[in-house]
Amino acid sequence: MTGLPLLAKDTQRIGGYGAASGLGAGGQGVVYEAYDAESERMALKALRRDMDPFIRDRFGGERGAAHQTRPSARPAFSMPP
Repeated sequence: MTGLPLLAKDTQRIGGYGAASGLGAGGQGVVYEAYDAESERMALKALRRDMDPFIRDRFGGERGAAHQTRPSARPAFSMPP
């Protein structure tokens, strides 16, 4: 999992996670290659702040389902209002 290098304008930290590279972007937001405090590598999805509330709620349900089917999936640490 290696993506595009981050630019100076890109997010460097999201909550307690460090962004290492950009993996992709789409209508919902940006996916980063990120690291936690123990340097465990993961994909982290950052939703757009202007996301439609219905879509944001659906994403909350999707992350719960992902954790049930794949225990290594981590729950979102925060979802801005």
